[in-house]
Amino acid sequence: MLQRAKKRIKGIILKGIKLWIKLFFLPVKIIMVQNCRKSMVILQRFLISCCQEAEKQCECFVTFSFRNKDYMKCEGIKEKRLNKKIAVILQGPLIEKDSFTLNTVRRYMDYSNDLVVIVSTWNDESSETIAQINAAGAIVVTSIKPDMPGITHINYQLVSMQAGIKVAQNLGCEYICKTRTDQRLYNSSSFHYMALLLEEYPSSSSIIKNRIIAFSTEYGSLYKPYYISDFLYFGKKDDMTAFLTIPLDSRNIGFTKCKSREAAEGELIPEIYIIRKYIKAIEGNYDTTIRGYWEFVRDCMILVDKSQFDLYWPKYDERYCEHIRNGSYSVANENIREFNFDFGTWLCLYKGILEYKPEYEKMTELQI
Repeated sequence: MLQRAKKRIKGIILKGIKLWIKLFFLPVKIIMVQNCRKSMVILQRFLISCCQEAEKQCECFVTFSFRNKDYMKCEGIKEKRLNKKIAVILQGPLIEKDSFTLNTVRRYMDYSNDLVVIVSTWNDESSETIAQINAAGAIVVTSIKPDMPGITHINYQLVSMQAGIKVAQNLGCEYICKTRTDQRLYNSSSFHYMALLLEEYPSSSSIIKNRIIAFSTEYGSLYKPYYISDFLYFGKKDDMTAFLTIPLDSRNIGFTKCKSREAAEGELIPEIYIIRKYIKAIEGNYDTTIRGYWEFVRDCMILVDKSQFDLYWPKYDERYCEHIRNGSYSVANENIREFNFDFGTWLCLYKGILEYKPEYEKMTELQI
């Protein structure tokens, strides 16, 4: 009874706070129409005050960030040139709210003349939005959704990725970047930076030509074998073709909680499925232990912090929490939450500073 009353009081307080915020933003909205710059200054001062007060009340430093929703042409950015075609494949359904996918395409087209933007989506998407994306300079390829979705709809991702790769191959692109229609990289140097990383860190494995780059995210870990984010993959054309042209998942199973070793052995998560199928395709001798996982990452990949690319993903309430989205926190297991493969940790592994110990294997008994 007492618990229910406390919950109700909290709900009333939160509603009151939300109402107060809405009332505050009414004049800001009016000023925004007349003078966008002035309203942004007022908003900034308001948010600074909120952060200052929050820091007084808790043991945390609090910050905020602004990112433009709309496309704004940036002069001079296209001066960065590699003189090599980089295919940027945005795969998935078109995000029409705030013209998100369209404005992402416009932004990428302005980053460099090296970039070829390919949007790989579904045949039932808005023809009007597809026409706008084409007009913005991107190439749109559509596919029929697969009948069998696979575990956590992985086949949707594979079908759209593979359709985009075929276009990139036909255009003679040297590099391929797989990303998503609902995500945006605000750092204009992102794609050139990844191409240069591949040149700087050649593969140390005899079974692949070049490494594959992927993001470190909040849900990955050094101790969850092969659970590496599928937000973005970047590599040379032939390597990316081998990496992503893997068989569709024919199993009709749903996701269930399990230990990380079980997830790796059974390929029970899309991210793990992709990497384990790739290892089989290249006939790699990397098992599902922590040792095997680390050896694969050391030999065949480069893992980078997505915060370096200023990745924005307008999904879930966590998008407001930079400490989660751009940190290296594993919210599932607090006891190992800050141990992730960001670029610094990957570099330590690559250089032999991060050393494997047999006792790490017990970490695979933790749940995903």
